[in-house]
Amino acid sequence: MELRKEDLETIGDLIETCISSPAFKQGREELRAEAWANEGEGAEKAVEYLIETRNQILAQREQEAEKQPQPKKKALQTQA
Repeated sequence: MELRKEDLETIGDLIETCISSPAFKQGREELRAEAWANEGEGAEKAVEYLIETRNQILAQREQEAEKQPQPKKKALQTQA
C-alpha cells in the first residue's frame, strides 16, 4: 500500500486497514521482531540507560569541578 498526498485526509482509515488486514500481518510481525529487541525488557533497559547517562554526567561535573581553582580561605581572626 502506497501513501500518497491525497490519502492524508483518510490516514486514520489507512492505518486501521493496515492493522486489521491479514495481508499485512506477516510484515507487521517481521518488523516487530526486528524492531523490538529485548522484548518485555524495554522499561528496564530504558532505566538502566538513564541511570548510566546520569552517572556519566555527574562524573564529568566532578572532574570539571576538580579542575576549577579553589578560592583561598581567609583565616579567622579572633579578638581577645
